[in-house]
Amino acid sequence: MGNNVPPHKAHDLVLLLQTCGAHDGSAQQLRDACEFLSAFYVETRYPVHWPTHFSRDEAQRARECTRQIKDWVEARLRPS
Repeated sequence: MGNNVPPHKAHDLVLLLQTCGAHDGSAQQLRDACEFLSAFYVETRYPVHWPTHFSRDEAQRARECTRQIKDWVEARLRPS
């Protein structure tokens, strides 16, 4: 895709971040956000204890992390 690098077929945001980081070092600023959000995928997709509950604070942090990542990606997709 971008930089002629095919995307990994994975839901692990940290793995995807490593690929981005190899081409844009500023991607590392997203590491905490990616680590935090990756846990949501696993927990909601493969719940050990159903139903899975997340607190309001966790949900708000997830939303902030998502926004941070979205803004970073969109800034790099804009034509120069």
